[in-house]
Amino acid sequence: MSIAILRITLYIPGAHSLKSKRHVVQSLITRIKNKFNVAIAEVDAQDLYQRCELGIVSINTSNNELQRTMDFVVSFIKSNPESDIVDLNMEIL
Repeated sequence: MSIAILRITLYIPGAHSLKSKRHVVQSLITRIKNKFNVAIAEVDAQDLYQRCELGIVSINTSNNELQRTMDFVVSFIKSNPESDIVDLNMEIL
């Protein structure tokens, strides 16, 4: 069994309040949960309105499958026009 941990820092240029940030982040989290079999949560920077840090975790028996799933998640996030990826860190244990 292997575990993939992905930590992504996002910049949300259109967010001018915590409410507008929350709208973008919750929408993105919901879409990722519905599309991929991963656990996801906002793990840091909750009080900053233009920055978001997401933690994403997946478990599988195949490292290749984990890598592929996380690559799809990253591609999905990159395609979101409301946010830009600032930093990305992935680890497979």
